[in-house]
Amino acid sequence: MKKLEKLTLKEMEKEFVTINELEQAKFFGGIDGSSVVINAIRYGFGQNTTVSQFTACAFDSNGNITNTVTGYFLEPAYDGGSNGYDTAIPYGQYSVVPSTFKGKPGFYEVANVPGRTYIKIHTGNYDDDTTGCFLPGTTAGSYPNGDYFVNSSDDKRIELTNFLNTNGCDGITLNIGTLVNYE
Repeated sequence: MKKLEKLTLKEMEKEFVTINELEQAKFFGGIDGSSVVINAIRYGFGQNTTVSQFTACAFDSNGNITNTVTGYFLEPAYDGGSNGYDTAIPYGQYSVVPSTFKGKPGFYEVANVPGRTYIKIHTGNYDDDTTGCFLPGTTAGSYPNGDYFVNSSDDKRIELTNFLNTNGCDGITLNIGTLVNYE
């Protein structure tokens, strides 16, 4: 059995590959020439929560990035892809469409998730605030028990919504991936 070792930050930098926003967008791509691609990379898996870092890139008709927004998403716990109602959705590529939340316009919804509907992007900071939805935040943190939270969710939701309203007229794609082989 191999013994685990502590790594310094410099050693960790060598182990983890970092790609810039343009490389991310080219790597993941969009659905049918979407004008906005959101790449969400899950990196934290708690008992009740999953956290990812996202970059939303807007593209012009030549495929050049014209604008970006970054942040974090909090979701319920990931259970290996069973796609239950109160779990993080499976890895993959999905459409994001304008929607309502609790009867109010101005929100977005993740669409085309097999067996699931009403997966909203709405305000919330903690696991009790989501039942299968995406909660955006400006930063993310963790509790001693290993679960996660996001901060300033309403500010990030408004920023992301404005970005999508301005740039997403030709479609919005959400790509969900991971840095960890969880399955």
